[in-house]
Amino acid sequence: MTVKKSQIQGAPIPQEASMPVENKEVIAVLHWDGLSPLEIYKDSNFKIEELTDNPHFVVPWPTNVTTLVAFTALTGKLNDAIIKSASKEKGSAKLVTNAIRASKLGAQSIMGMVQTAMNNNPLTAVEICLSAGFDYFVVKGKSPRKTGAFRSTEPGVLIVQIAGSGQHQFQISEDGGETFTDLPPVTCASTQAVGLISKKEYWFRGRKVMTKGRYGDWTGWFSEFAP
Repeated sequence: MTVKKSQIQGAPIPQEASMPVENKEVIAVLHWDGLSPLEIYKDSNFKIEELTDNPHFVVPWPTNVTTLVAFTALTGKLNDAIIKSASKEKGSAKLVTNAIRASKLGAQSIMGMVQTAMNNNPLTAVEICLSAGFDYFVVKGKSPRKTGAFRSTEPGVLIVQIAGSGQHQFQISEDGGETFTDLPPVTCASTQAVGLISKKEYWFRGRKVMTKGRYGDWTGWFSEFAP
């Protein structure tokens, strides 16, 4: 995949971007494509059960993550839409479509929090993922880690990574770096940006977090279109 450099903030990507590193990561996934509305509803309920009183995800959750209360409400709306659709009420099909879309955004938001916890605790990443009700896959083998943003298999999700290892800070921008916000902190050199708008371009940059409140230099802004 070609990683594009921001034309607005055209600082070069550091040369270390081609350093070979051991690439072994556990990635949380949301397997909802191809599922029926009822199957999605059941899986949402399963995730709610698994996340309730989960010691890995003590409330309150980060403010940028869909809360369990909000996700439960979205799941309830999906159930209501399914019932109306079964009764063949006018406009019920659109209600189901909208409810699924909203539930998926909520699930992807929660999955981002789960992925951060997995990244911060690589030795128990699989346990953390399964405890939250999500599936996973493992990326392993020695390959060069490149600085860039890469499309995931999930709509609205980009994988963002920096060459090297250790704790990093990431930022996201929708206007090439003119304005930006911090992504949730991680203790590794990669993260996921979730809940993005498909086919929209997003910019990212990162820097290494060092000891005693010190930071490395920011990378240049780089961008990718959300899947």
